[in-house]
Amino acid sequence: MKTAAVLTGGRGTKLWPYNVTRNKAALPIANVPLVERTVEILREAGFEKIVVSTDYLAEQVQAAVSGLSGVEIAPLSLPGTAKVVEALWQEIPDDELLVVYGDILFDGADLKNLLNEFETLKPGAAALVAPLSGEDPRDWWCAEVKGNEISAILGHPRDDITHRLTGVYALSKKVLPAIRKTTPLPHAIQIGMMPQAEAELAESLAIFMEEGGKIAAVEIQSFFVDVDKPWHILEANETVLRQMAAETRADAIHPTARVDESALLDGHVVLGPHA
Repeated sequence: MKTAAVLTGGRGTKLWPYNVTRNKAALPIANVPLVERTVEILREAGFEKIVVSTDYLAEQVQAAVSGLSGVEIAPLSLPGTAKVVEALWQEIPDDELLVVYGDILFDGADLKNLLNEFETLKPGAAALVAPLSGEDPRDWWCAEVKGNEISAILGHPRDDITHRLTGVYALSKKVLPAIRKTTPLPHAIQIGMMPQAEAELAESLAIFMEEGGKIAAVEIQSFFVDVDKPWHILEANETVLRQMAAETRADAIHPTARVDESALLDGHVVLGPHA
């Protein structure tokens, strides 16, 4: 798998009021834009080509990745992630494509696990999934997982279900016919729900399964945050800072930084210029 697509075009309305002036993929998480973090993970995984689709407040995403090599910008104003992936794949000759939603925080080790499973099992698709762990399934597109395979996909279900989809998918072109069939009115949603009118890639995967396709499930082993609502910005920052603290092995205090004599320090300290 040589090409990855990062989808950043959504308006992020559930992130209000931050979405009024921010594309959520460009939000700084510990001072680094979320989309930049994702691109760096993809580069470390060996992807030769990274296509970033943009729409809402596109200039913010473009600015965030402007200094990164191997990144192409694809402006696309389409109703949903399925239509964006369909349009992107028309311009990409590869038979395989990694799709990553631009508003998530995840670890490169989990991505490598996904790619290894996809390469080993050769399914039609593979998806990173996260245990719900007490979260309300009605907030997410969810997956029922049995063994190392997804057995069902439901949008915002009311029933008990084991996992949620994370928005990281390894796809073969076997999925493309299902993507083309996906309409802005999803049917993989329980009666009584009022789905947003957009063609969702998770719906494409549900159609693919209904037609006999197999989707491998790879469970998150490290951290995962979906920056979906305002408080998730805090959660994402805390997650990154905890990881940075755990990886700190020595003090790193810039010569222009100052530690007050009254400060009580426990553990290593990292201070930038003039702190």
